[in-house]
Amino acid sequence: MREEEAGRVLRRESKKDNCYAGIVFAKREGDLNAARDHVVLCQISDNGNLGTALRSLAGFGYEDVALVRPCVDAFEPHVVRASMGAFFHLRLRTFDSFDDYRALYPDRALYPFMLDGAKPLGAVVRAAKSPRTLVFGNEQSGLPSIFQTYGQSVFIPQSERIDSLNLSVAVSIGAYAFRQKEEF
Repeated sequence: MREEEAGRVLRRESKKDNCYAGIVFAKREGDLNAARDHVVLCQISDNGNLGTALRSLAGFGYEDVALVRPCVDAFEPHVVRASMGAFFHLRLRTFDSFDDYRALYPDRALYPFMLDGAKPLGAVVRAAKSPRTLVFGNEQSGLPSIFQTYGQSVFIPQSERIDSLNLSVAVSIGAYAFRQKEEF
């Protein structure tokens, strides 16, 4: 292990004056466990949202996360920091398209989360099949309408006071709801 002082780098990367340590690690991607539940995050554009979503996923026992391009770099320091270390407990893999993901994992129950999903989250969770894949879309645009034809589309009931939930909040709610039936 190598140590060195780099106060300016720490301040620049952390954007905080109270950061006293940093780590360097090698980027790694691997195969997702086909027997476990997956979460697919499509075209995520905000580092903080991705990091926070990864933290929630690890907290609710998910280990396998697919990212679909274009998306932020999961290894970017702000993503890792927002995950509060959860990043290191996950298997991540980036795909060029959702079709590429489906080609490797074709027989999974799909649950795309959409504002205009066909069924409310509570009703879907009760009948959910495994292994399953929860699919979430970009912060601004969500998932394309074609995802209505992939598996069972889901919506999170919410009041009319807001247009939509923040991505990391929606991921947290969805991940928790699907884990309620199981011990994690």
